[in-house]
Amino acid sequence: MISEGLAFVISLTTSCLLAGAIGLISVQSASAEEPAEPVAIYRIAFLIHPFCYRVPRPVGYDTSPETRLRWDQYVSYENRIAERWLKGIADLGPHEVLVICAGRLGCPPDLRAYAQKHLGHRAVVIEEYLDQRWDFSIDLSAQTKISIADELVAMYQRYGHDWLAQSLALPIATRGWVEHLHQEFKQRGLSFDPATVRVDAWGESFEGCVASYARYLGPYLGLARPIENDFQMTVPDAPFLLSAKFIDKIPLKRDVRLYFWELADGRLVAIFQKASATVSEPALFAQFPLDGLQVEIRDKSGLQIWPDKHPHPQGSVEEQIARYNEGRSRKLADWEKKRRETDSTSVLVGNELRVPLAGWPDAASSYIFVRGSTPAVLRAILANAKLVEDSASR
Repeated sequence: MISEGLAFVISLTTSCLLAGAIGLISVQSASAEEPAEPVAIYRIAFLIHPFCYRVPRPVGYDTSPETRLRWDQYVSYENRIAERWLKGIADLGPHEVLVICAGRLGCPPDLRAYAQKHLGHRAVVIEEYLDQRWDFSIDLSAQTKISIADELVAMYQRYGHDWLAQSLALPIATRGWVEHLHQEFKQRGLSFDPATVRVDAWGESFEGCVASYARYLGPYLGLARPIENDFQMTVPDAPFLLSAKFIDKIPLKRDVRLYFWELADGRLVAIFQKASATVSEPALFAQFPLDGLQVEIRDKSGLQIWPDKHPHPQGSVEEQIARYNEGRSRKLADWEKKRRETDSTSVLVGNELRVPLAGWPDAASSYIFVRGSTPAVLRAILANAKLVEDSASR
């Protein structure tokens, strides 16, 4: 079954880039054939931004043998995960739906054809056009516009004047996805019960777009349960996860998920992720006792950020902000500067380490590296971590 789609796995002629801005959203039917009878849907699989590495190697990855190797490793990993996507699509049952959320350059035609062949009208494609149109709101319903206005008010109530409108780009785009998804389901005779439907998220990247869109899609769809970010159906940004052995995912309170891996050198890696989020909610931290653990916190590029913060390859926060402000009439707000400097910083609280969860407000992914422990010991400590709100949030 997989071999039918392998040809497009190695193709480099179509690209599907990561999204990060607001644009026109359209839904394209995978099949002109409409069902004769309504179909109740019990499971939805979102495939978010697939095939980001089906593009020629970017200039930045062509500067040395090391960078070329790194790019090729991502391509190889994506190809392996793509085989799982194809099998997952082929295995979807008669009451299950695939929703492909494509990137800026659209859904690869062969992926669309493969999904249509196996699912017919139960294959839905949502495409984004990141053209920065400021009149994008003409494509949204009055109710969705009201919901966006409510979120603007919520942001103001929590953060006052000093926050960037860019912070709402992803939630607004997600609302567009949800609106068009409802329209398309209605046209196709598909329906689901938000109280019982199971929803999974596949695609790219694990800690980037898949996690970010999924945590908003759940609440906007009114789901009783969070959308599950399935690591084994995603491509990570973190290079150290490309060769890591995935151990487990543990659901915690407040819709938090705890993921574990083991590296080839024996170190263990873990991360806390928020599986569901709403705009303006306070930042959330996981706080756990060190208990003799040899811990380092690293960002998704592998840079250490605790206990010693290594220099970022793009320069200091001040240098990054200076580049951001070049050619802009509006300077970065003091509040935003402070957020960038502190929100991704892990800190000691007595003998406990407080680590930020990626979510809202945006915070860098904080991977927990542990040496000289076992999966069972680390699981027992982290699974019982306290989930603490940021008391500094307004």
